[in-house]
Amino acid sequence: MRDNRTNRPSAIAELALWGLAGLFLTALALMAVTTAKYLVGWTESQWITASVAVGAMSLTWGSWASLVWTRSRVLKTLMVAVVVIPAAVMMLAGGWAFLNVPENRWVWKWGWLIVAGHGLGALAATLYVCGRGLVSRAVEDSQVRARQLVLGWLVFPLLVVGASTGVVAAMLALMPEMVAGGGDGVIETLTRWIVPSQAVILITTLLPAGAASLCERLARTPE
Repeated sequence: MRDNRTNRPSAIAELALWGLAGLFLTALALMAVTTAKYLVGWTESQWITASVAVGAMSLTWGSWASLVWTRSRVLKTLMVAVVVIPAAVMMLAGGWAFLNVPENRWVWKWGWLIVAGHGLGALAATLYVCGRGLVSRAVEDSQVRARQLVLGWLVFPLLVVGASTGVVAAMLALMPEMVAGGGDGVIETLTRWIVPSQAVILITTLLPAGAASLCERLARTPE
């Protein structure tokens, strides 16, 4: 009975931290977009579009960060269910579109397989990273727990926001060339499907997965 009583406040606190982490990291992402608006000179419509896209892609970040410090098995399972959503949606939506959406002037049918393949690869990477330590290991050492919280709240945001900003900047630099290149060339067509798919998977899954795994390993490194 004593263990159950002591675990309940811990689980409630971890649930609260999970929610706060999600709000904090999405707010950081939107702040980065707003900063870019004034630095690059976006119009209002461009800023709104970028805010919606980046805000949606950052919704998994709080769950990835929380996996670094959370002990509750139930909460970790729920967090994994959240972080696999982008990859699963891309895999299923890409496969469905390949089978059901007819090819036309604007849509290349085989491009949907590229989307589905990116989703499948990201799903496998997510399950691998989670299984390697983020979910399976429980920590009772107070010093390790303190380092997990510090790394999850300070280092993780810096890594993810910084790397995601680089990905967005690279994609925006490539987009004018992709659009101007037309749709006839094989390389141009592949690029228009691969670059956005990779950007989405990097921002929603691979970058936060790598940052969370690094923070978790650093927290366990002996001083």
